[in-house]
Amino acid sequence: MFHVLGAGYYISKNHFTGEKSPDRVTQAFEIELFTTGGGKSRLGTEVYERAAGSLLVAKPGQARCSYQAFEAYYVHFTCDEPAFAKTCLEPLVGFRPFSDMVGLTERFLGIAEAHTLRGAGYELIEAGELLRLIGELHRTAKVYTVGRYAAYCGNIGRAVALMKREFGEKLPLADMAREANMSPSFFHRVFLEQTGVTPHEYLTRIRLDHARKLLLGSGMSIAEISFACGFSNQSYLNYLFQKRFRTTPGAYRQAGMAAGDPGGEIKNTTKNTVEQSNFLF
Repeated sequence: MFHVLGAGYYISKNHFTGEKSPDRVTQAFEIELFTTGGGKSRLGTEVYERAAGSLLVAKPGQARCSYQAFEAYYVHFTCDEPAFAKTCLEPLVGFRPFSDMVGLTERFLGIAEAHTLRGAGYELIEAGELLRLIGELHRTAKVYTVGRYAAYCGNIGRAVALMKREFGEKLPLADMAREANMSPSFFHRVFLEQTGVTPHEYLTRIRLDHARKLLLGSGMSIAEISFACGFSNQSYLNYLFQKRFRTTPGAYRQAGMAAGDPGGEIKNTTKNTVEQSNFLF
């Protein structure tokens, strides 16, 4: 059904240094999750302001360009099932100012890992992860636009921003709810509806993602990383890290050092990466 052309983490300054990327017309479906704010992206005749957590979905034949530097997870692919493309992909086309960045990051990483490492059965794995990503985009699109709690999207966004700022501190449910201007019980219910996980689970994901980056991008000890990321002790970090990433923090750090990946992000290292990236973006 799918043929993945490229997947990974894109840093625009590595490919163009001006204020604007070259104009181009898309040759495939493109899904991009921006991790940095600032700048704008043009899709067709519309120009959108990017923010961390913004999501862009393009279909083949659309005019695109980007203004100012940015970073994003991405997957670009073709679909050989016209009916699926029409009913499941084309309705997603457009720009979303806010998305479940932590949850979606897992899907992008799963696709990029399969596409980059190309182990046994990788095409099935990347197709499965891509289907999960598409399904999650449909779920959140319904929740954020026509769901019973759609009006509270901005409130939840403020609470998520608080989690991203204060993940290293104790952050009880009452503080998150106060930031969202809701009662704790109502906040918990709306948050679960909009993200698919509880506030505590979402905060834990943020902490684990930051720990993962510190393991590869800093010289801090695992104990120091534990406390910097808001975990009560190293043992608890070890337990949660292994549960989510299926490896220990120490083994993850050693594997990253052996692979020469100091930044903690999966890049697209397949053949002709630079040429693909310049074409696709």
